[in-house]
Amino acid sequence: MDKKEQIVQNSAALFLKNGFYKTTMDDVARTLKISKKTIYKYFPTKDDLLNAIIEDTMTHVRGNINKIVAGKRQSVIKLINLSDFLVGFSLKITEAWINDLKIHNPRKWETIEYFRKETIFYAFNKIIDQGKKENLIVDKPNIIIVTIILSAIQGIINPDFLLNNNFSIKEAFIQTFDILISGILTKKGRKVYKQIKKEGI
Repeated sequence: MDKKEQIVQNSAALFLKNGFYKTTMDDVARTLKISKKTIYKYFPTKDDLLNAIIEDTMTHVRGNINKIVAGKRQSVIKLINLSDFLVGFSLKITEAWINDLKIHNPRKWETIEYFRKETIFYAFNKIIDQGKKENLIVDKPNIIIVTIILSAIQGIINPDFLLNNNFSIKEAFIQTFDILISGILTKKGRKVYKQIKKEGI
């Protein structure tokens, strides 16, 4: 890992934990145990560093999702793997990070939201197409299936719902996914899903 990549990854952890607005370049330098001058060599402003973190994160997310979609496994397993990745990634995102972006950098937040919806829609769409060919997923319009999935996830995995109903993000996501996938699978697909849950992937 080169110095620039090290700065991006360590700063990302700091920004995610505390939010980027209150995190200073002094904080970044202190955490990395390097001088601010070294940071400014690669990132002249905090916004430049923020942009690099966001680009790096989107590249990471896109790469992992594409790997799942392009794999050779059954569609049901891909759906489970995709859900596992999404919940794992969601656990890293803090409210401070989201609020900072919404308040202090709304354009960047809009970019992230667009990326998130497009990337996840693409992944589910491809996996659903595969599932239909395997006769594991019901032959209903993809746009309806994916919109229901995304709306359900967005409605369940949010701080207000979790706080008011005493669920962890992981538990809420698993329960939501279980209900959703049971509704879109064929009889054959449900048998495969039950077997996977029983034996594990």
